Amino acid sequence: MAVRSHIRHFLRYREIARVFLKHGLGYLIQRMGMQRYVPLPSLYSVQICQLESDHCMADKLTHALMELGPTFVKFGQVLSTRSDVLSPEFIAELERLQDKVAPVPGDQIQAVIAAELGPVEDVFASFEINPLAAASIGQVHRAVLKSGEQVVVKVQRPHIQAQVENDLELFNHLAQMVEAHWNEASRIGLVKIVEDYSKTMKLELDYHREAKNTERMRQAFAKDEHVVIPRIYWEYTTPRVLTEEFIDGIKLSDIAALEARGWDRGRISELGTRSFLAQVLMH
Repeated sequence: MAVRSHIRHFLRYREIARVFLKHGLGYLIQRMGMQRYVPLPSLYSVQICQLESDHCMADKLTHALMELGPTFVKFGQVLSTRSDVLSPEFIAELERLQDKVAPVPGDQIQAVIAAELGPVEDVFASFEINPLAAASIGQVHRAVLKSGEQVVVKVQRPHIQAQVENDLELFNHLAQMVEAHWNEASRIGLVKIVEDYSKTMKLELDYHREAKNTERMRQAFAKDEHVVIPRIYWEYTTPRVLTEEFIDGIKLSDIAALEARGWDRGRISELGTRSFLAQVLMH
């Protein structure tokens, strides 16, 4: 088992090095002490260390994370919230990862649903193959239950648990290696960031836990007319599939759409802040 794990990690490190080289991030390979994972013919590329703008480097890093897959995309999303660690240029580029995850083909998603709940046509009156949104762990599809309720179905990517567990183990090894070779990584506490990220990712793999938290918030705000939490359909929810009430809405960042509806952004901000504080201080 240890030998297989070592080989698997070695091959993944080689893949990371290949992707970094492809996107012009040889400088990072050198900084991270990963030269031994670079194929010999490409080793010269690692030594080319041109000083580039943060914007340019951040753009290259964003594309590299997207190519490396869901676990890396999610880590980039986490880093995009760390303005205490990264420059504004890096934050702006990494924020693009929020909407840049390629969806899984519909037949693979239906196979996950079938394994958890049964054939899609037996569970839903209709199910939209094209997702509403795709994220690093899963994606969301609109559907209609046999009883007529409009719902959204959040489905995990196939084999995502094994992939995440393998990558998280690698992440921890990589963070320790990087801190040993790069003083800046040690200064920002990269190992601690990765440890916290690993805990969060493992929790997010359990949709049943997410459903329980959603239900808890629904009960907490049951008497608040300004906050609507979707209903969970427990009979169609498992650790890998989450089915909840469909609620139409607009992203807070879509200012044009908010103004087109004549909504008061100040009032929205006030209500959002109030509900946030209620969660932290009361519930």
